[in-house]
Amino acid sequence: MPALKNSLVIDREGKVIFASSFFCDLVHIDFKKSGGKSFFDFIFPEDAEMVTAQLEYSKRPHASPFLLKLKRSDGVPVWTEFQGLPIESDSGEVCAMTATVTPVSGPS
Repeated sequence: MPALKNSLVIDREGKVIFASSFFCDLVHIDFKKSGGKSFFDFIFPEDAEMVTAQLEYSKRPHASPFLLKLKRSDGVPVWTEFQGLPIESDSGEVCAMTATVTPVSGPS
């Protein structure tokens, strides 16, 4: 089971339901203000289309992690490995995603 300290939960509209204090520290936001923010607030605008496609892919069971550049509140990029896992309703519809976000070195 992945470490909960790196956890993030995003609903199907892209709103943050839960962000661990570790994630909040990583992107320089206040833990108490993280709920309800759009996940795309932490993405650079030029990466939004690619991230949307990757998030859709992450909704599949056994999807591979991917390299994700997050945007800190001060605009500084933070490279991470993002591993998303779907959360399904009783009917099997993906209603949210839980993820682990681990800091890594950026691409060379």
